[in-house]
Amino acid sequence: MASELQAPSSTHNANETLLMGFLVHPPCSTDEGSSGYRLRLATANRLSYRHLIDLELTGEAGQLFPHSSDLQSDPGCFDPWVRRFSRFCPHCLSMRKKWLLGWEILFVDVCPACGRWLIDTCSQCGERLSWNRHDLLRCNCGQSLTLEVSNTAPSAMFCLSRSLQCVALGLPPTEIPILNGLNLGQCGRLIRLLGTYGNADGRAMPQKVSQVDTLPVSWPIVSIAAEILNSWPTGISSFLKRLHAQGCVDQKGKLPKAFGGFYSALYRGFKEVEFDFLRTAFENYVAEHWAGAIGKRNRRLDIRVLNSLAWIPANHACQILGVSRRRLNGLIEKERLQADRRITAGNRIFIVVKRSEVQNLALTLDDGVPLSDVARRLGFKKQRLLSLLPIICPQAEKLGEQGCPWAIPITWLEGWEAQIQSYTCVALVDSESVSLGHLLRYWPWTDGQIGHLLTDILNSKIVPVGRLESINGIGSLILETSQLKTWFSGKQKVPCSELTIPEVSLRIGVKQEVAYALVRIGLLQTAMRKIGRRTEQRVPTDALKNFERQYVFGRDIAQTLGRSSRSITAFLASEGVEPIAGPAINKCRQILFERDSVSRCLFRNGLTAVELVAPLPVTGEGR
Repeated sequence: MASELQAPSSTHNANETLLMGFLVHPPCSTDEGSSGYRLRLATANRLSYRHLIDLELTGEAGQLFPHSSDLQSDPGCFDPWVRRFSRFCPHCLSMRKKWLLGWEILFVDVCPACGRWLIDTCSQCGERLSWNRHDLLRCNCGQSLTLEVSNTAPSAMFCLSRSLQCVALGLPPTEIPILNGLNLGQCGRLIRLLGTYGNADGRAMPQKVSQVDTLPVSWPIVSIAAEILNSWPTGISSFLKRLHAQGCVDQKGKLPKAFGGFYSALYRGFKEVEFDFLRTAFENYVAEHWAGAIGKRNRRLDIRVLNSLAWIPANHACQILGVSRRRLNGLIEKERLQADRRITAGNRIFIVVKRSEVQNLALTLDDGVPLSDVARRLGFKKQRLLSLLPIICPQAEKLGEQGCPWAIPITWLEGWEAQIQSYTCVALVDSESVSLGHLLRYWPWTDGQIGHLLTDILNSKIVPVGRLESINGIGSLILETSQLKTWFSGKQKVPCSELTIPEVSLRIGVKQEVAYALVRIGLLQTAMRKIGRRTEQRVPTDALKNFERQYVFGRDIAQTLGRSSRSITAFLASEGVEPIAGPAINKCRQILFERDSVSRCLFRNGLTAVELVAPLPVTGEGR
């Protein structure tokens, strides 16, 4: 029925000409619906609605509503009108006694005049209201429609209903301007797309909905769509975020699966230029939030999207930063870059990185100068520089895992070179001075001492008197000998909390091989220290104190009690006290007992040995 697609757009004079064949021809309001006017006209002339339709089809009643092509030109072949049932607002119907145009538009579930929910079911008989009834204001069961009760609807639904009626009347939808430029059929398709996918909960093809022209089916769809359209563009962003979260977990690396079919429905069913705003909103969301891979063979997305994706592949990030893949992995592990790990359907693993962080890091990333270049420019050997690096340049870092090269900041290196060049050149070193190169080679200073000296020179706490013109690098700096001695005695000769093993042997009065045996057995705790170019074991003074509190040598017991070591050992063995170290036990040349066990044994036998219970304190300074 072509005429049923029309909305009233004619003037009062045109209607009077067309209705000359009727006894009663009431005027049609500009905002009155076509089906409602037909039923009002049929009621006034004591005709049935179906009879009036038949007269219109045969031409006897003329064409009640002239064609209005702007209301039908929808390439999607979407019918934007409610045809099977009749929906209304009882409040406005009692006031106007006319059927409002908006009540006949699909997805207008709220009265565009007062904002109350529409009704399509009679409360008396429970039947849906048909157009084929005897009276405009009554149900076929006789119930007055104006007696029905309706409640106020949400404001977003009210705004959408008003906007759809404006579109039907050819007026701009000022309350939802995003609908401007769409015809009524295109608005209906948009609402169905957003509303059905918003309520889909992961279901496939949610747009296939039956009885969408009934209010119980329609209002959940319209509610979601109204919230999205009223809060555009934040509404569409939140909608896409929910879709993305509901997508298949195993397929979040693919756009069609990640968005539950919305991607395909959008690009297949909304190709018209009028929907550019919708595709642009989707592409903006993808560019900002998509962490999967998108190939350049994707012809649907604009190239602008591919060039502005918030997440980019790892190899692309390497190109932007100018680093190797191993270096990029190191930056990710140090949390300088945010990355995500993806697994494709074919079990291929790929890494994506946050584009904004890559671009920011590209402006500040300084992978510095390799160790070999720094050693050459400063006049060091690589091994010597490597041992000094933690002290003189704490900013230096590894570019990856163990075995990766060092990166030394270029600013630190250039600072040293500028400072070296600032000193006056001399040909020879006088007797009261010494070159730093000579000190590094011949003086018996540790790497720690040399490192602290270089740090003080760089910070101008020690000022060289010049530099040798025949030498390059740090070794050319000339320092006063007296100044070095003062610096060494004031800052480097400090009490040491660790002792060498030979020093430990002197403290406890044993030969060095006994001290080494105690370390080997594990009775003396040590720590490894790098001294110059070699590594040695050091015994913390606390560890030595613990040793003397816990253990006592057999010779000390014998000396305290005035007995021989052999008799003391035999006596203690008879009392069940065995040595924990000795020649026959673990090749330690001194017999060693637990101090508490010996004290309890002597006490049981009426012997006291105060000296045995309290060990001698460990005093003195380490080297």
